[in-house]
Amino acid sequence: MNINFCTDSDKDFAKKIWRECFPRDSAAFIDFYFDNVHSGNNSLILKDNNGTPCSYMGMPQYEMRFCGHQVKTVYLSGISTLSEHRGKGYMTAMMSQALETMYQRGVLISVLIPADAGLYTRYGYAYCYFHSHQNLSGDGKENDAVRVNGDTDFDGIYESCMSGLNGCIKRTPRDWYNIINEHKLVEGKIYTTDNAYAFAGIYGDRTVVKEMCCVNEEERQKMISHILYHHKSARFVLPLDKTLNIKPFAQARIINAMEILKIISKGKRFTITICDGYIEQNNRTFRADNQIITECDGEGQACMDIYTFTLLCFGAVNPQKARLCGLFEGDIDGIFEERTNYINLMLN
Repeated sequence: MNINFCTDSDKDFAKKIWRECFPRDSAAFIDFYFDNVHSGNNSLILKDNNGTPCSYMGMPQYEMRFCGHQVKTVYLSGISTLSEHRGKGYMTAMMSQALETMYQRGVLISVLIPADAGLYTRYGYAYCYFHSHQNLSGDGKENDAVRVNGDTDFDGIYESCMSGLNGCIKRTPRDWYNIINEHKLVEGKIYTTDNAYAFAGIYGDRTVVKEMCCVNEEERQKMISHILYHHKSARFVLPLDKTLNIKPFAQARIINAMEILKIISKGKRFTITICDGYIEQNNRTFRADNQIITECDGEGQACMDIYTFTLLCFGAVNPQKARLCGLFEGDIDGIFEERTNYINLMLN
């Protein structure tokens, strides 16, 4: 087998793989993705010894806000192998190549949205992103300030709402172009005011508001009431709220443990041993001393695999509960803290 970055001549083969592996995706969406998101140097294609394309993986790059820092992130999308070539170890080979490529490119974190919850845990990916779903119904009230498919300061509103959340993608003007135009492909509506927006669409027999951002509670209530006036009932997808119904959404993986330790170790001193079966440079014992990270011999005060390290760095699990569940050995008191992470509207 051979794994390489996609060339222009590979693009049609990559679309064919996507189309066969994700039959629910429309031809319009697939064309949109490959015209606007796909790029050859951020995509891998695997060919067998006969030169037949068998597997594809998109690796678009983003910037993420992580623990107060902006870090380089890759979102793995469209991970697929043609059915007749499954069971040959191709996906493991692709994931190994992708992880090494990301490390060499200076990527610190990778994220993906899995079709199968357990498929990528073997590669170190862990559920760090959860959404809350809130079902609302009522007559609502129309508001003349709410526009349909009108323009607004999308990014300013989004940034205002993300200020207290972790793991958020920084959206560029190109990202907003893709988000808005992909939403139109499914005939979705975008409700806007000067201080709020909501992406709503019909999925099956239900109205789903995939993302709603409002700068204050008054704007939020105004938007909800307007949507209910037109749709009578809707499911609102929200950042994690433990008082509401919670659904796992996206997984993450630490790509460069040393660089992440520099971020989370401010004002702290500890040693930690990490086991990573795919990125050798993470397979170390590290000493952290107030953001100065060095490698050291022996076992650290805590030992864990990269899966657990990712969960703890993202604050997606309570450290004490993680220890009681046997996810790691040793003492990490005061090193990690719980956080609320948010990611959404990723083209996949």
